[in-house]
Amino acid sequence: LICYMQTKDYVISANRHLCVCKTLLNTITSATPADKKCQILCEIYYISGYIIESMLSYAVLSHFRVQGDVMDSEHLKNNSFKTHNLQKKVQYALEKKCNIKGITLLTQKGKYTQQELFRNWNVKYRYEKYCVLEKEKLNEYINTTENIYKQILSKYPLI
Repeated sequence: LICYMQTKDYVISANRHLCVCKTLLNTITSATPADKKCQILCEIYYISGYIIESMLSYAVLSHFRVQGDVMDSEHLKNNSFKTHNLQKKVQYALEKKCNIKGITLLTQKGKYTQQELFRNWNVKYRYEKYCVLEKEKLNEYINTTENIYKQILSKYPLI
């Protein structure tokens, strides 16, 4: 059985990642041991990048009205699109004239801490054993990530 990924699957993926981030944030309490808290915060940060990455992919594919199996799309053959570097992915979307203007962190500056989290996101966080993330700041970042999700969906509604 061969499964084909469609444009809408990027939204489904982003939504799942967003739900996981929120659920993990809610598991952290004052009773959570420091090492466990650190591990959970790193996981949340790691997963958060995939929310943005998935939604940027969705925006590009929706902009070009890609139908059917997205693996056949010219965009998936372009390293600037396939990258895990969020800033390069934003640049690709802008070069392709995707409607992402005015979205915080993508084309509009956010709070310094959030901009820093956005700029520094890297898949290597998956392997981090130690992090200096604060729950409150990461919670705010996840809220901004959710806003990115909603703003892209408002510009490119699911069909």
